[in-house]
Amino acid sequence: MGWATRPLTNPDYDSNYNAIELLTSTPVSNIWTNFLLTFAGVTGANNDIANVITPLPVESVGDKVGFELLNPFLRLGQGPFYIRVKAVDAPSDTLSIVTLVGHPLRGRRYWRVFSIGPNDIVVETGAIDVPGPGTKNYIGYYLGRYSQIKIWQEDLEYIQRTLGATRSALHGYNFVQGKWHYNKDYIWNKICVASACN
Repeated sequence: MGWATRPLTNPDYDSNYNAIELLTSTPVSNIWTNFLLTFAGVTGANNDIANVITPLPVESVGDKVGFELLNPFLRLGQGPFYIRVKAVDAPSDTLSIVTLVGHPLRGRRYWRVFSIGPNDIVVETGAIDVPGPGTKNYIGYYLGRYSQIKIWQEDLEYIQRTLGATRSALHGYNFVQGKWHYNKDYIWNKICVASACN
């Protein structure tokens, strides 16, 4: 069964979601270009969980982005791992990826930024995935669940700090610390932007 239906119909696939609503005059296009396409919040001292190891920004479908885990416990037996870009959709300011062989997870993720009012923007990311093959990945998936969403919490907090923005609770997009078992249909619809799931 292919990716087009399997994550939504197979109960083995789980979902997670992080989002932040920010009050800022920074244009959506600026956040898209300077944060989402560069993974700036997952670079060097900006993140405690992982670090990007490939040149950025993301420019087109097919680009590969590599990561390394920073936590010595999580890194045991896990070398650098990669994702492949499936969509770089500027009209919706959405980036969609699929994990590659060697990644500790098997799945897909998206990042998106959008405006919901004057000087009110949301940055979100969501994934549908399962452990990668092997016992190590299976154990890591369940023991490392905190880290799987903490990496994106730190990314969103970095964006907020860099922009000097205020966090808002006006529209219910405050899942900064992440949420497991989030609505798979919602996430899948964002992952599949610009025919990324064909």
